[in-house]
Amino acid sequence: MIKNQFGSTLVSLMVGVAISLIVVVGMMSMYKNTVKISAHASQDAMLNSRRTASFLTAGINLQSAGFGIETPNSSDEIKVITTAALSADNKLTGTLSTTTTRTGNAIVWRSLDTGVSKCSGLLSPAEGGLLLLNAADCANASEWNTLTWTTTQIMSAAHSKTTADVTSTEIDDAVLITVKTQNCTPLGISAVNGNVLVELKVKNSNNLDSSQSTCLANFVAP
Repeated sequence: MIKNQFGSTLVSLMVGVAISLIVVVGMMSMYKNTVKISAHASQDAMLNSRRTASFLTAGINLQSAGFGIETPNSSDEIKVITTAALSADNKLTGTLSTTTTRTGNAIVWRSLDTGVSKCSGLLSPAEGGLLLLNAADCANASEWNTLTWTTTQIMSAAHSKTTADVTSTEIDDAVLITVKTQNCTPLGISAVNGNVLVELKVKNSNNLDSSQSTCLANFVAP
């Protein structure tokens, strides 16, 4: 009498191994995609945090606009330039914006530093990013295109990033600068009503508009 036999056949073993391999390959593929997505998210977060920090730096510098000037007028003390660029001799070129809401890629403002008239500014060059135009002696802001500027980079220029599917895309780091007359509260001080708002706008890592507005403390609403 033959007893019942237990065990696995070679075919069943091969089927089991094949199924295990499929599961392992699937899990490895899932892990690889998860790592890519995590790296992509980390890259986006870092990029956006750098832009936020750059805009905060720009906002702090913008607060000097009109400082020390008695009843400053935004039309006289703030100039917005379109298609702005620095020439080989570090002169600012471009076209002055004269519309009610002024928009461009550069802004120049005047202040009095210990009684000395100074002009400063921000410039987003053609390649993107944001430059601080360091303070230079000036009689008025209308001299923006005759001054010899030195610069400090506060936001890096355009660059590429690797997306989750390992394709390289170009990030547009061009900053749009808008100056408008609008009631606002500078630095959250409710007792002060400003009337000049400067907006900096750039595309974020997802190609959506990201902006920051600065209410200028020295231009007070009547």
